[in-house]
Amino acid sequence: MVRCGNCGVENDQDAKYCKNCGNELEGASQQDSSGGTQQWEDEDSGETGTQVWGQKTDPPVDWQNNIGMKFKLISAGEFMMGSDKWDDSQPVHKVKITEPFYMGVYPVTQREWKAVMGNNPSEFKGDDLPVESVSWADCQRFIRKLNSRENGHEYRLPTEAEWEHACRAGSEGRYCFGDDEGRLSKYAWYRANSNKETHPVGKKRPNRFGLHNMHGSVWEWCEDWVDRDYYERSPKVDPKGPKSGSYRVIRGGNWSSVTGGCTSANRNYRSPDSRIYLLGFRLVRSV
Repeated sequence: MVRCGNCGVENDQDAKYCKNCGNELEGASQQDSSGGTQQWEDEDSGETGTQVWGQKTDPPVDWQNNIGMKFKLISAGEFMMGSDKWDDSQPVHKVKITEPFYMGVYPVTQREWKAVMGNNPSEFKGDDLPVESVSWADCQRFIRKLNSRENGHEYRLPTEAEWEHACRAGSEGRYCFGDDEGRLSKYAWYRANSNKETHPVGKKRPNRFGLHNMHGSVWEWCEDWVDRDYYERSPKVDPKGPKSGSYRVIRGGNWSSVTGGCTSANRNYRSPDSRIYLLGFRLVRSV
């Protein structure tokens, strides 16, 4: 058995994440990092499945950079993007992502921001808290500095389509785990449980792709400009958003959001120079 260092619950020896809080377990058996497949199991429903990366010659599934940022390989694939619940998320449409990409396991933390930028703009202070109060333009400056020191690795913000593909992790429901909003507290910090503040990353369950805090916590900047009618004419393959606009897309909800604001398809937007304590970001790295 492996005891979770976060909540103290005993887990099976081969478990990678705590069945109670979703924390990554120290000493747990690690997945083969040379590619291949990863098994997942829903702790509540018992549903199981496999995330497939193909041959062993594929890039490693888990990757960590020089400042300790952890990434998961997200496979290419098709999914149904959008929702019938909001006008700007309609119509629901099939999107194809043609290339795999690495996505941050967590939102960028204050420790990681300070390692690159040498400052900390966040309202809530703590090395393992998500950095917030950063504008889209601030994120681009962080990315430029990180790219310059990371030996040719290309970091960027995710496109809106990449973000939703990674968040859904194969789910066609409202959330990465389905439609039951009663389970949201196991995956997210939001209005009902956040105590009106951010919390250390990784303390809630990951989705099936191994990504934490995709629901709630802090809104996450995407690369795309906003057009509320974009889904009516967006490309079906690798959409990258409108060519221009006044606002940038933000996704995922935040610690102040109600349940409906934390769904996989919910869209919001802010001015690129906006800095508020509800708003952070997560990186993508090209394969």
